[in-house]
Amino acid sequence: MEINIKAIDRILAEGEYIEWVGKAEPFPLLHDGNKKRLYLRWISSVAVAVILSILYIASVLSRGVEIRVAAFVIILCVPAIVALKPIWDKRYLADNLVYVITNLRAIIYRDEKNQSSMSLDKLDGLWIHEKGGGVGDIAFGAAAVTAPAHKYFYYALSAKTRIIEEKEIVIAMAFYNIALVDRIRSLLETIGAKVIRVN
Repeated sequence: MEINIKAIDRILAEGEYIEWVGKAEPFPLLHDGNKKRLYLRWISSVAVAVILSILYIASVLSRGVEIRVAAFVIILCVPAIVALKPIWDKRYLADNLVYVITNLRAIIYRDEKNQSSMSLDKLDGLWIHEKGGGVGDIAFGAAAVTAPAHKYFYYALSAKTRIIEEKEIVIAMAFYNIALVDRIRSLLETIGAKVIRVN
């Protein structure tokens, strides 16, 4: 998906303008930060599918009724969805999310009706997580800064929110696997955002 600057311009407030826009750099589904979790998820999904299948077959045989293919397929669908979700999430993040820094906010743009943003002058935490080769993640908000780095993938997909004074406020989000992270850190500092952790 190409970055549609005109569409992003339409969601900006008066006096707000784009300083930087980008997307996640290509990244492997399996990497050091998530290998164990994904392997565990896939093994668990297979185990659940096998156990549910055995229970269903045992139940059917004990009652002396026919095995229904439709019921069998439904039983296998839930573990399959759980197993495949990381693949869908990776594709969605790579294809659909656009990261934006304006003079006022950090924004994760999905479409004109679906964005997450945080005001740069009200940030209670900002962490640049460098991965090497000029690529890294940027965590916004104290809740993201104190979270383990593997969670940044999920904070990019879905920002963490809290209801404050009857309004849903974003308290944690992340730009995942972006290039030129040093330059973006300098830009954020120039705008006035305080970087509290760098690694």
